[in-house]
Amino acid sequence: MKKNKILFLLVIFVSLPLLANENTLTLFAYPTQRKIDWSTPKNAIKDFLGIAVRKLIFPGAKIEAINPDGESSEIDEYYKSTMGHTVTHVKCTTSSGEKFDEWTSFSGQDFIEVDNKNIFKEKMGLGILFYDYADGHIIRGEENIKRLIYFRAKNRAEEKVKPRYLQIPIDHSQCDKLKEFINFFTSFNYDKDITLEQLLSRPEDQTLFFTTNLDPYESFLDRKNDPKAKVGGGCAPYAVALMKVVNEYDNYFDSIWKLNLTISENKFGNKKNNPIAFVDLIFGKMGERWADPGYPTKKMSQYDPTRIWEFIGDVLKCEKNYFINCSPSIAPWIDKNFERIEKGEAIIFSDTQKIQDTRVNYEGEYEDREILKTQEQTATGIILHSK
Repeated sequence: MKKNKILFLLVIFVSLPLLANENTLTLFAYPTQRKIDWSTPKNAIKDFLGIAVRKLIFPGAKIEAINPDGESSEIDEYYKSTMGHTVTHVKCTTSSGEKFDEWTSFSGQDFIEVDNKNIFKEKMGLGILFYDYADGHIIRGEENIKRLIYFRAKNRAEEKVKPRYLQIPIDHSQCDKLKEFINFFTSFNYDKDITLEQLLSRPEDQTLFFTTNLDPYESFLDRKNDPKAKVGGGCAPYAVALMKVVNEYDNYFDSIWKLNLTISENKFGNKKNNPIAFVDLIFGKMGERWADPGYPTKKMSQYDPTRIWEFIGDVLKCEKNYFINCSPSIAPWIDKNFERIEKGEAIIFSDTQKIQDTRVNYEGEYEDREILKTQEQTATGIILHSK
């Protein structure tokens, strides 16, 4: 039987609750395909590999998406995320009356040959967590929506996991700031057919780095003062940066939205002086703990899509219980902000594809047919009103 093949996109439908408010910043988050155990490097790597294997074995058909520049990209029908992801939607009117409507998210690390070189040739060990990837870019348009629609994940109880959102009403001046920020980051985007060599040959000030070493909001401010300052970040830091741009970020979130790892520098390898084989991290002592005593350490502190997704879920449970007996991790924030919190409407996304399929007819012969296949996804979330 021939493999299903996507012929063309028929329709995307985004439900009206999201579109009703004309001036909003909405952050969508979904977690890793399976929960990552961050207690040790060994456990985290094994969980990553497990997700990667599932992605290879069960990809499904290819779903095409077209960005606002007319460029095509694809995601798997059974899309699985190794680190989770955040998607942002800004829909507003600027101070000059211009309509601004952008779906964006930060991505990178798409050239597998770079990872193969760092892990197996350079033997960088856990140093790869601090590597600056030169292919950072902003995903624009419908690919973001399709990631939400086709995302697949299950929790420990094997229950289906769905995206969640946090929505913030904004005014015209905040719309101006978001437009400036988003346009700045999308200005680094490059053609889809660019080669790795071409990417690496770009000047540093024209490169958007996908990295844990840079924060999007801070690097945005740095570039205003220094035209050569490096710019970069990741998906969740980019989403958080939009909240910071409109002054709607609460520093309390740092304590619950971030993944914090303290790593000793003896685990940062290189092939000449301290080569660290990948198998040593999985089966050897090198992978038993993040930091060994007696060595200098470096801290990785990153906003995490999974933690943001869990936060929204905890707030929804708390709101359902009339803000009583809330999760201890969010209780201090709830006490100060419960009057600002409103449960949002369920947002329904739907994508219908026309698919070429092959089946055996009554005469025992193979025949091609076209079928319509619709995939729906529902996101639940909260609205956080201004102070």
